[in-house]
Amino acid sequence: MEVNMEVTNHIILFLDVMGYKSHIKSFGTDIDKQNQYLKKIHNLMEDLSRFITYRNEYIDKNLDSYNCLKLTRFQWITFSDNIMFFAPYNDDVDAGNLTYNLLYGLSEFFMQYEMEDIFIRGGLTRGKLCFDNDLHFVFGSGLVKAYELEGEAFAPRIKLDESLNISKIMIGVEKDDDGNWYFDYLKLFYARFYHGKNEEQQRYFFQCLQSHKDNIVNAIKKYGDIKELLQKYEWLKKYHNDFCFNLEFDNYIIK
Repeated sequence: MEVNMEVTNHIILFLDVMGYKSHIKSFGTDIDKQNQYLKKIHNLMEDLSRFITYRNEYIDKNLDSYNCLKLTRFQWITFSDNIMFFAPYNDDVDAGNLTYNLLYGLSEFFMQYEMEDIFIRGGLTRGKLCFDNDLHFVFGSGLVKAYELEGEAFAPRIKLDESLNISKIMIGVEKDDDGNWYFDYLKLFYARFYHGKNEEQQRYFFQCLQSHKDNIVNAIKKYGDIKELLQKYEWLKKYHNDFCFNLEFDNYIIK
């Protein structure tokens, strides 16, 4: 049976596990290492998709009293080391609400999930997309754009497309040294769990920041001999240290 399909406006986030190809190559024919890495990637994809889905369901049910957010419009599809979140939008205000709430959810996940030596890069945009849920078929120029942005991100960061029209004064939006706008999840998490919060929440924030530091240190130790990966982890180290330096969190700076 022929299905009438068409592309419509969507918010699209394409995420990729950084260094996947390099990791796989480094394992050679070691099946045990491949299987260990497989479990890490699978767990990450499963936990991230569940976290965003459950968070959206909770907000729609308990916090959206005017029924205007409708975050459960977000769907996701995963393949190999990639996962894509997408949701249709009606106008610029609707697109902004979907974008901001997705970034809030990502900041919470990135800081609370035990990433170990796995880090993510991605691209966030808005554009045309069509999705057939039965076939798990996705199509559209928006997908192409999000994929291109992810490739341009280079380091473990999420590159933000200018088409999103995100306010440059919004917490969590920063301009990198190369002129690209990216998602500053550390600053957004700080605003959510430290600034003006109670002592218990602040302690939790520092636990997450320490974990973030440890994960970067461990990744550099583990994969420092892989040149293409080391450059990306060094960017992450600088990102972490700049954040800590600006807020005078000296004990959490990576030496």
